[in-house]
Amino acid sequence: MMVSSLLFYRKLRKDLEQLGFKINPYDICVANKLINRKQLTILWHVDDLKISHKDKKVVDQFSSLSEPSKSMKTVRLQNSSPQEAWSMII
Repeated sequence: MMVSSLLFYRKLRKDLEQLGFKINPYDICVANKLINRKQLTILWHVDDLKISHKDKKVVDQFSSLSEPSKSMKTVRLQNSSPQEAWSMII
């Protein structure tokens, strides 16, 4: 189990860095990227991801890129503002 978790981490980190994300030096399971002058944040634990951005469309676009398998489930929760959103891929 430990090896598969490490392999997942390395692949996810590499993929995010190739997309221009910067890994947080204080929490290596958090990545950030500025999109439309707002921060897109991805944080993960084991193989669950939380994606957040001020613009719901950015979250939806990224979520559609990160769903390679039909076995993945995406839960979208919306904040009080209809434009703000975050998504969790589990």
